[in-house]
Amino acid sequence: MKRLLTMAAALCLAGCTTGYNKFYYPNTNVTPEYLAAHRVGPAPAQPILDHTGLAGEALVQAYQAQSYTVIGYSSFNAGGGQSDQGALEQGRKVGADLVVVSNPAYTGTRSAVIPVVTPTSSTSFSSGTATAYGSGGSATAFGTSQTTTYGTQTNYIPMHVDRFDYLAVYFVKTKTRLGAVVLNLAPSLQQELQSNHGVTVVAVMNGSPAFDADILAGDIILTMDGKPVAGVAGYSAMLDANAGRRVDLTLYRHGAVVAKSVQLNP
Repeated sequence: MKRLLTMAAALCLAGCTTGYNKFYYPNTNVTPEYLAAHRVGPAPAQPILDHTGLAGEALVQAYQAQSYTVIGYSSFNAGGGQSDQGALEQGRKVGADLVVVSNPAYTGTRSAVIPVVTPTSSTSFSSGTATAYGSGGSATAFGTSQTTTYGTQTNYIPMHVDRFDYLAVYFVKTKTRLGAVVLNLAPSLQQELQSNHGVTVVAVMNGSPAFDADILAGDIILTMDGKPVAGVAGYSAMLDANAGRRVDLTLYRHGAVVAKSVQLNP
């Protein structure tokens, strides 16, 4: 029996749907074409597994600074005991180089009672005597009887389940032309700049051209070689078109315009 249970557990681990698989959300901004052009190497047979106490934007930015790009994430709430193997398997499935599992965040304990119904039976015995009288005298008879009653009994077993928020983020190692991770402008910044053009730097990769040029998180890249940057898509296209060249950038930093000349990676 123990061997059968072990085999069943192994089969479930290999093929059962886990929260990491069921609640996986791809990064739709990272297309297969982008990965084909920018990832450092082919997907490994088994991703690297890392754990962190970070979550959300702080987690993403910490690994973006190491030249990793998010290709998706898994997020769900479940009872304790979720295995990292489920996150690794999902990472392998989506072609990740790195799987980062955030420390589970306790969200509360759910309590309930489970009714357990068991059959019951009770048996009773009775005995008696009877005396008969006739012309020839009297006679006494003895007798016994057995009665069985069948029923059920319900017992209530308390159950307590600790629940946690689980998060895993899937990354690929990518080449960097400039090394500045950017987002489209928030509406408030569009109003401040009175323009739809530009991108906000949210992270700078260590050792990249942007790092060496002292481009900082929070800077807004307005132009490249005098041409307005049309959002994230336009930014990526301009970097690819100028790979290996020196470009002139115009930045907006704390209300001031800053000029940078940067040599892009091939």
